[in-house]
Amino acid sequence: MKINAGTWNLSVQRLVKKRKALRLTQEELAARMGYHVNTLRSWEGCKVIPSAIGFLSWVAALEATVQVRL
Repeated sequence: MKINAGTWNLSVQRLVKKRKALRLTQEELAARMGYHVNTLRSWEGCKVIPSAIGFLSWVAALEATVQVRL
């Protein structure tokens, strides 16, 4: 299944906004997730789309939720 680029960018924007609302740096969030900060930076910069596991780890570390529409 492909994800729409606009939908993906909006999802990333929401996750970045949530991180900032929690006053977490990229370094702090990456450590929570168990990923290198450069990985998180590439995701937040929309340079790389994470794996499903990576995405769910990102969401969980922010204590956020995801809604999937099929």
